[in-house]
Amino acid sequence: MNKVSFTVFQSPEPLSKRFALAEDGAISKIPAAQMTTGRARRQSVDYHKFDECLDRAGPNVAFCYGLHDNAKYGEVVKIATATKADPEKKILARTREFFDYRVEPGILMIDHDPHPDGPTLTPGELQTILADIHPPFAEAACWVRGSLSAGVYKKGETAKPGRGFHLYFAVTNASDIPRFGKVLFNRLWLSGHGFIALSVAGSCLVRSMIDAAVFDGERLDFVGSPVVGEGLAFKTPKPAYFDGIYLDTQSLPDLTEAEQAQLKALVEQAKQARKPDRQAKRAAWAKSKVADMIQQGVPEKTARAQISRIAKDGGSFDLYADFPLEFAQLGFATVKDVLANPARFEGQTLADPLEGPEYGRTTAKFYANTRENKPVINSNAHGGQKFFLHEVAEPPVIRHIQPPPEPPPFDPEYFAQFPPPHEPYEFDFAPDVATAATPARDKHGSRNAKPPKTAKGQAKPAATARPAHNANTSRAPKSRKQYQEYQADVPENAEPLSRCESCTDPTFPTQPTLSKSDQLFTESCNLHLTYTGLHESYTNRLAAYDAVKDGLLMFDEKSKRVELVAESIAANKVALLLRGKLRFNNQVGVWHRFDMTHWQTITEAEVTPDISAILTVGAGEVGFKKNYLSGVTGIVKKADMLPLPQAQPGKLPFTNGLYDMATGQLEPLTQENADTWVIPHPFVKQADCPRFKVWLFDAVGGNSELVKFLRAFINACLTGRADLQKFLMLLGPGGTGKGTFLRVLTEMLGQGNCTVTDLRNLETNRFESAKLYGKRLATITDAGRYTGSIDKLKAITGQDQIPYEEKHQQQRGTFVYGGMVVIASNEQLATNDYTSGLERRLLVVKFNRRYSVEEKATFRQSQGEAALLAETPAIIQWALEMTSQQVEDLFGHPPKAAVDAALESLTDQNPVVEWIRDNLIPDPNAKTPLGANDESRDHGKVSFADADCKLYPNYLRFCHQSKRTPMSRNRFRTTVDDMLTTLKIPAHSKRAGSGYVFEGIRIRPDMDNPYATATPQNPPHRDEI
Repeated sequence: MNKVSFTVFQSPEPLSKRFALAEDGAISKIPAAQMTTGRARRQSVDYHKFDECLDRAGPNVAFCYGLHDNAKYGEVVKIATATKADPEKKILARTREFFDYRVEPGILMIDHDPHPDGPTLTPGELQTILADIHPPFAEAACWVRGSLSAGVYKKGETAKPGRGFHLYFAVTNASDIPRFGKVLFNRLWLSGHGFIALSVAGSCLVRSMIDAAVFDGERLDFVGSPVVGEGLAFKTPKPAYFDGIYLDTQSLPDLTEAEQAQLKALVEQAKQARKPDRQAKRAAWAKSKVADMIQQGVPEKTARAQISRIAKDGGSFDLYADFPLEFAQLGFATVKDVLANPARFEGQTLADPLEGPEYGRTTAKFYANTRENKPVINSNAHGGQKFFLHEVAEPPVIRHIQPPPEPPPFDPEYFAQFPPPHEPYEFDFAPDVATAATPARDKHGSRNAKPPKTAKGQAKPAATARPAHNANTSRAPKSRKQYQEYQADVPENAEPLSRCESCTDPTFPTQPTLSKSDQLFTESCNLHLTYTGLHESYTNRLAAYDAVKDGLLMFDEKSKRVELVAESIAANKVALLLRGKLRFNNQVGVWHRFDMTHWQTITEAEVTPDISAILTVGAGEVGFKKNYLSGVTGIVKKADMLPLPQAQPGKLPFTNGLYDMATGQLEPLTQENADTWVIPHPFVKQADCPRFKVWLFDAVGGNSELVKFLRAFINACLTGRADLQKFLMLLGPGGTGKGTFLRVLTEMLGQGNCTVTDLRNLETNRFESAKLYGKRLATITDAGRYTGSIDKLKAITGQDQIPYEEKHQQQRGTFVYGGMVVIASNEQLATNDYTSGLERRLLVVKFNRRYSVEEKATFRQSQGEAALLAETPAIIQWALEMTSQQVEDLFGHPPKAAVDAALESLTDQNPVVEWIRDNLIPDPNAKTPLGANDESRDHGKVSFADADCKLYPNYLRFCHQSKRTPMSRNRFRTTVDDMLTTLKIPAHSKRAGSGYVFEGIRIRPDMDNPYATATPQNPPHRDEI
């Protein structure tokens, strides 16, 4: 067959799916990312060698089977978004305008991804069904490649066969692919192979056994290997080839009018059959969305109206002001937020508005579309859909206006008691409680009841005369301020008013002294019941921000009203006022407050009162709503208006200043140079710590090299040398000084800069890692009892990004742990990590010095630990006298005692290392086969063939004799290779014929002495491993 052409896209960021190991042990998947920048190259290859292109594709590579005009733009072009495309400079957008099928040989890709509502087929079964519809499929050449997701598996396990796959057919005229794909999909429906799937929002999705959305020329095929996290491995599925000829697509006829009508009826019938499920799913989705919007401060009525408008008839895809959107980089925002600043959100990826982040956080993209003034979100979910954004906060509701009820008959006696319309309505205070009029009530308790009629001929009661001092009042008071102004006009000889027992303000009359008009006023305002004095801390906070008084108000010329300024303007003023007091870590999502020495971590609940106080003072009488407070706070955080000061390398924060280790000078601490932590001691020059030196020398068995090494570790804790990527293990029985050394470290760094955890919690509790944020030392206890993986520990010490998650709160971001880790244990580690990652990081110091009862008594009489802790400032200076290079040298080349202890720990923890040291001998001329598992049993006795001459059977015999669980053959080979390098044994595996041999190593015969691994005095530097 001749060559076929397609396009290879390459992005600076990974495009393929990402897989990680969740806390519950399940494999979680993050969908593929969108291609926004990078380059594209036109590729022509022999169709028989297409599998080589698939195998070479990395995570940042994707294919598409449409082509750009290479005669016009060249073979290689740059890729940008549609708004940034510049064809004259060979910068193209990945759109149909530039990438489409050409009249030349190309590739037709068919995607079978089983859906829970649809069938699961093998490649052979699918090709048979396709051949029934279009017979040329039976003779067409085809490449079959299994699902990449199925190739991801947990380390130590095997990959499971996947259900999905792609078929790649060679066609002579690729320009016919879009038509052919649409017709093929429709004819599958006519043949009874269609079904209706339901989206999360309850929308009907017309589906079949193949994906109808892959036939567009600009559509990406994510062929690159996925990105897998710690604890996972990936096995690339091997493409399989079926020989044949080019697929003839043009012989598949279009649907006739009768067939189109039949197809329409089949689809409608299938939709009706799923109507109950659809309604239930839509109701559940709507309920969830309404709850989310209410939680964000949207009124329930508004939320229901907007969601019902979206969900109507399967979704009109119009989104309104308060609808929440989740952007991949910018976090949560409402439609209103996006429309208020479209330039900021232009080109940003987000989750599908209906499906949510479960479908992927980069499934959709926002375009401001300023030319047509139609902001839109383009989503790739379910074959592509659009969402148009609108500023209307609530869709218009058609209300049927009912005619008013018939008015009650006119009663002149009832209205006679009220003042004439032309007279001002004023309060009538009755000073005499006994003669105060009580409003009449009807049988339902209403105060609108009419007064009893007088008997015929009886004189009507005279209206109560109003006090003369109220004659000039033009209207009734509507607020407390007007009420006080009203009272200011009372003459001095007026009878005093009674006080409310719950309120000391005499201007608020008590209930028994009120006339009817007064009672109506107090009931409507309820001021005399709700008025209480403000707390002193709150009033002080308001006074602190008096500079912004009424500074958040503006006069709207259009509405002729005083209104609040936009949230963005208010956010700027809030940031200016809080800059010297509060800062926000935008990457992690954590607030900090300046406490004169450092920026201390606080919760958002501690920040809200300050922002609320600023808005209260600035909004004045206009006030503000909860949404305004949330909006201002959100802008301050997301716009990074209050960033933390940049860390200053080479300087350490003490309580008496910032110590420059290069110059030896102290600088005053300010908000602009303070760090997020502080050593809670003053820096003291020319101090000494004789007691601590003597105690430490004694605790490590009189080994001065270990004392020097521990001094370097103290220096690393103070200076934050996480870049060394090491952790220290203090090993020894109880009562040997491990706890004393840890308490000295804690006292030196400060309790607030240290945290304590254990391996089980650290590895299995996803919220435990948040305790490490901002800490300088993490102490791990009970490590010897934990037998699981240590992936989290390796990530922490390897300077990987750590998620910051707190219970009952959304994950806010990630951080890199900048401190050191120390493990205190009475026994060796027992984890199941057999890689060199543990050995490269592990440093072991043994505390074997046991103190007698008399020695302990003498230590206590000399004030014991208290005397050591009293030397803390001197210990700090003693440790900081070491240079950075000296610390690096000691960590890279530990003392022999530490190397031997680490090797012993590794041997006890790793059965492969123990087997190597006990059963192998280095021999530069030896070539030992790997072998296989050939187990046999004879009268209950287990034996392994070739165990004396082949490595894997020998290892199996060792595991059987020592009651250990053996690992698989493939994992064994890679682990032995890794451990031989770690132990500095010059041997390695090499493929030989159909198997593997290890060159440079042989099995130790029984008569030979056990081989003691010759570890050098100074092992290789960390950069050499």
